[in-house]
Amino acid sequence: SSPGGATILVDGENAGTTPARIEIMQGEHQLMLQRPGFANWQQDVDISAGEALELGVIKLQPAAGLLQLDSKPSGANITLNGEFQGQTPLELEITPGRAHRLAVFKPGYRRHNESLEMEAAATDTRSITLQPRLGEVRFRLAPADAVLKVNGRVFGKGSQVLSLPAVEQHIEVSLEGYATIKQKVTPRPGLQQLVDVTLKTQAEARAARIKPEVTTALGQTLRLFNPGDSPTADFTMGASRREPGRRANEVLHPVALRRSFYLQTTEVTNAQYRLFDPSHDSGQIEGNSLNRDHQPAVQLSWQQAASFCNWLSRREGLPPFYRETNGIINGYNRSATGYRLPSEAEWAWAARSNGDSLLKFPWGDNFPPTEAVENYADNTSAYVTGRILSGYRDGYVVSAPVASFPAGPHGLFDMGGNVAEWTHDVYTIPSANGATQTDPLGDQSGDNYVIRGASWSHSRIAELRLSYRDYGQAGRDDVGFRIARYAE
Repeated sequence: SSPGGATILVDGENAGTTPARIEIMQGEHQLMLQRPGFANWQQDVDISAGEALELGVIKLQPAAGLLQLDSKPSGANITLNGEFQGQTPLELEITPGRAHRLAVFKPGYRRHNESLEMEAAATDTRSITLQPRLGEVRFRLAPADAVLKVNGRVFGKGSQVLSLPAVEQHIEVSLEGYATIKQKVTPRPGLQQLVDVTLKTQAEARAARIKPEVTTALGQTLRLFNPGDSPTADFTMGASRREPGRRANEVLHPVALRRSFYLQTTEVTNAQYRLFDPSHDSGQIEGNSLNRDHQPAVQLSWQQAASFCNWLSRREGLPPFYRETNGIINGYNRSATGYRLPSEAEWAWAARSNGDSLLKFPWGDNFPPTEAVENYADNTSAYVTGRILSGYRDGYVVSAPVASFPAGPHGLFDMGGNVAEWTHDVYTIPSANGATQTDPLGDQSGDNYVIRGASWSHSRIAELRLSYRDYGQAGRDDVGFRIARYAE
């Protein structure tokens, strides 16, 4: 490299410094060069046994300037030269030697625009205060002595009119002996809104409450999720360009989840799927069965997985979510509460959210895992997969019975391993335009559909990250599914 002395990383592991000639196992690998003061260099290579690969002299580019950007309030969208970068607080890489257009914006606040320029390898810290836009909200409360809180601040008792920033406000109305009601309102400048709240007694509220878990006619357990109550209800899907293993289809884009949904705690098993199609056979690999009752059902196309959902909905008297013509799924009804595949956003939120943060891997943020946390291509799988996670042992050559490993933070099993999973969404590469999508479901139909999560055949850092995205439409021996449905 020019200059020399750069650290060489092969699939994220140190392999020496430049100049160097190194030996790499046959197959696809990610090469990265790192040197202080210079930008990381990265390239994917396909190595063939016995064949040399000459890369020549790699010219390293001066490191970009680093801007640590924050805002008041936080969580504001950031674009640089019109391209979405993420949400505050955020570290931005600024290409030196030219001016850039910086925009900071958040619903309910005035947009901040400025021209920005930084020197090579320079660092800076900025905090931008956004100015609120106000809207008037009339609160009509019953009983008359009910206490009103807005974003945790007490505003007194009974009905009243408030001027609030035109951004989503968290409302809480409470009174001893009654069930507290929490809801959200977004004020609109120039238009008074009415929030009408009548508290119910604890008994009335308990009777109306949605069940925290439901069980299907096949014995599957689905857990209720209310992402709108979570600190990560508004989150950024995808991965940073600087994240080792990041793929081009993992474009950062903001998503908001508001609609409550149920999600199956395990992947659909062979035994469960055969109640729909008794002839189904998940097959075997090198004498290792994929077809045992409690293993996840695989070798299923997206169409077959969606058809299973409609069959189960009809069996339980629920409105089918998917539209069918002559047995072919050709669309969906977003208002239906029948069974369906989880949306990609729901899957990503359920797999990654952990309190007020997002997980990088199922076990945390460091690679590789130090103990058996999921079913991956371990040392015993080499003769089946070819590629393995060196030194890792999970006890299974191919897929394991569902729930063989500890559940994640939300009580869900095998979200990051065992088999990859079909999601509902038609496969597209997201647009980095900064527009937040709320409860996205994607196109009505398409040629390929999104696959999320790693499987028993995966071992590389790129695949084991929870932001990894794959796609297809036909069945595979390492792709299964789990079911979901809207709560109401």
